Amino acid sequence: MRVRKPNLFKMHYKAKEKSKLASSLAAEHSKATIHKTVPFVCYGGGHAQTLIPVIREMNRQYPDLGCIVFGATNGALDLERAGIAHLTYQDLIENQDLEAVQVYGKQLLPRNHNPASGVPKKQSIA
Repeated sequence: MRVRKPNLFKMHYKAKEKSKLASSLAAEHSKATIHKTVPFVCYGGGHAQTLIPVIREMNRQYPDLGCIVFGATNGALDLERAGIAHLTYQDLIENQDLEAVQVYGKQLLPRNHNPASGVPKKQSIA
């Protein structure tokens, strides 16, 4: 049985081509802008108050880093007072679902909304 010797030239050429491809991909990757986003979710009870300084510091130190903040219940009120852009339950409702959400939300409102909390009725409905 004859053992075939490896073609060193062919192996070197393939390795060189792979290296060129890897370098090309790395160069393209470094040109691309990579957007990183950090999600925050907070509610009332002091939770939002603890995250507000963290969010502000991240925005200050890493201006290219995106912070998406979701404020539930009283957390949205705290974020609003702090001037931090945030999403609420209302932002999660698709247009085609708006009517159904309104119907069910209004049915649940009397049992689930506390006017003294400061949370707007429209948030409780959502």
